[in-house]
Amino acid sequence: MDVMDMNSIIKASNVMQQHRPGLSIYDLNAALERLGGSRELLCDMIGFYLEDYPVLIERIEDAADAGDPVTLARNTHSLKGLAANFDAMQVIAAAEATTLAARKSVGLVPEKEIATLSKAASELAEHLQSALEDDESD
Repeated sequence: MDVMDMNSIIKASNVMQQHRPGLSIYDLNAALERLGGSRELLCDMIGFYLEDYPVLIERIEDAADAGDPVTLARNTHSLKGLAANFDAMQVIAAAEATTLAARKSVGLVPEKEIATLSKAASELAEHLQSALEDDESD
């Protein structure tokens, strides 16, 4: 194991430790603050996530099935970036775990990690959709 792999494992471990059950699945207030208070931009960002996450999950699954760790890592990183806009620690941690599992077991599909990532991404989407609908009804 080289230094880069160890740093990745430490980073993923730190991310996983930051997540605690019971914490909010996202932090829209922090996202709104980063966007200069623009609710319109926040709604756009939510729309981007809702549109892109299912495509990214499909690409992650396809890359895993094809034994393509580069494409898997690229799409996992993209999903993690989308989730980071909302401080969605469950998705971020699951993305890190998926990337690490793919690196550790080259040629093997990290099915458990991908399933966890898919579930976390879907749960985030449900919450974001609800927040979007609440905003539209105001």
